[in-house]
Amino acid sequence: MIRMRARWIILCVLALSAAGVKADEQCPTQKVAAERLPDLNVPRGGHAVVYADDGLMVIGGHTTGFVPTQTAERYVDGRWQLVSTVYSHDDAMALPLSSGRVLIAGGHEKNLGIGQSYEVEMYDPATHSFTGFGTLDQKRTLLSGAEIDSGRVVVSGNWYADDAIELFDGRRHFRRVKAPAVQRSSPFIFRVARDDVFILSDYDVRGGRYDSIVVDRLRGEPFSPPLLQEWRPRTAQAAYNSSDAFVGDERRGFYASLFTVERNTHAQPLVPGYPTGDVAFVLLRDTSFTLVPTDYPVPLLSPVTGDTILYNFLVHADRSRQRAYLTGCDRHCRFYALCLDYAPLLTEASLRAKPGEGAKGRLTLYYTDPLPDCAFHALPTLTPEGNLAVVGGVVQPDFQSNNFFPSPSAWLIQLGQGEAPSAGADSRLWLLLTIVGAALVLAAVWLMRRRRSEEAPAAEADPTSPRRPDTALMDRICELMEQQRMFRNADLKVSDLASALGTNTRYVTDCIKQTRNQTFSQFVNTYRINHAQQLLLSHPDMKLTEVSFESGFANERSFFRTFKAITGMTAREWVQQG
Repeated sequence: MIRMRARWIILCVLALSAAGVKADEQCPTQKVAAERLPDLNVPRGGHAVVYADDGLMVIGGHTTGFVPTQTAERYVDGRWQLVSTVYSHDDAMALPLSSGRVLIAGGHEKNLGIGQSYEVEMYDPATHSFTGFGTLDQKRTLLSGAEIDSGRVVVSGNWYADDAIELFDGRRHFRRVKAPAVQRSSPFIFRVARDDVFILSDYDVRGGRYDSIVVDRLRGEPFSPPLLQEWRPRTAQAAYNSSDAFVGDERRGFYASLFTVERNTHAQPLVPGYPTGDVAFVLLRDTSFTLVPTDYPVPLLSPVTGDTILYNFLVHADRSRQRAYLTGCDRHCRFYALCLDYAPLLTEASLRAKPGEGAKGRLTLYYTDPLPDCAFHALPTLTPEGNLAVVGGVVQPDFQSNNFFPSPSAWLIQLGQGEAPSAGADSRLWLLLTIVGAALVLAAVWLMRRRRSEEAPAAEADPTSPRRPDTALMDRICELMEQQRMFRNADLKVSDLASALGTNTRYVTDCIKQTRNQTFSQFVNTYRINHAQQLLLSHPDMKLTEVSFESGFANERSFFRTFKAITGMTAREWVQQG
């Protein structure tokens, strides 16, 4: 009788799940409001838009006549405040740093987007000022940068000139590190480890598209991922920060980024920039590329007019809400933001699952009414409130850009604050999903009670018998330490580890005690000291203060005390003895 009930529940769940999938095969849509902000003081194209510690900031670019402008603008108290920069930066890099400052480098040397420049300056939000302090190793424009955990910055990319990979030391100096395998413009630079990055682009330095994608890395040899031969990555010839696509947690040593791809075909695009095949998301986790499964296909046509949606193909991740956005427009100047809820993709179960067997990302397509004077060639920027700011850009009648007449317009797309989703198919889908969820909960409760009733007699038979070590749980604990490096979090608690494993703190501490004969603190500190020893060997010039911080210690005193307790000598003595 019990088995019959279990089968009935499972059949009901499967039937309801199938019905839910068929209820609506199109991505859910939601209309949102767009707020018109005051126009910029200077119309701009080829500029950078960042959110610094003191708010929304627009830097450089060119203005009417395709002339570089030596200015920036801060959005303060409902208006744009004009600020002078040291140099002009058109199609340059503007990279927010972990210190709160913004590094600005390169750009066109002359009017009309001609040439490249060496100039580098820093914006300090504490003083609202720009300071010139150094030069790039070589002239660049359409370049990209990424800050690695040491505070240094990897720089690559150029336009109508040779590319190279160079490194900014975080203070004053830039130096060439290595030659790239291929020449690139506006490349993605994704962090894949504490001191390593992947560099890739589908454009060469003259705007041609590569037939085969080659990935360079800061520490390692170039290679061609098989996935990126079938699915082509889409980059943009614009000031885009790859850190906007970062969805990992560097404090835990977990490095992951999202970007978009299109299926590689030889068909001609319908309009410039329109994908020639299917579009999908890719998750770059550590050093592996994985196609992201989603509950719906990426919509290529407007749900309002049926027109083509022209996506810019760059991903903007809202890490605090675990949502990522792919933005675009149509011929009627509607703004679209395809939202990927990526939280299910980063659960432990999904990360451990085989390709195609993990959880699916959830898609929702947001759209606005037509926005007059909005120039969609400007890349949007996320605000702390989770909205998207679209500022300036080149005017594009019928998808054609015009660098001689950039726009001064500014809009704030208020995501999640507009009208409720339309009733009908979406409502039926949510109802079916609710029923499926309830059925799953009932089935889980029944199975849990059944398992407890079967295990109880065995436990009562010999209450004095010792519990066997849970080796499977220990393997999962070690995996979190070794792959995600949770020990690098100075505030790591047993509850954090238990939460990541989906269990309770008692099981975690008991498991560590039974298998390693250590307390939780001793277990974590062993990993921290091992990591510190690796840093001391591989980076002999690194200061002990930085080693202690990078290894997860809250302060130097704790590091010194723990190092001697585990190794029997101080860190300096250990280094001297080799």
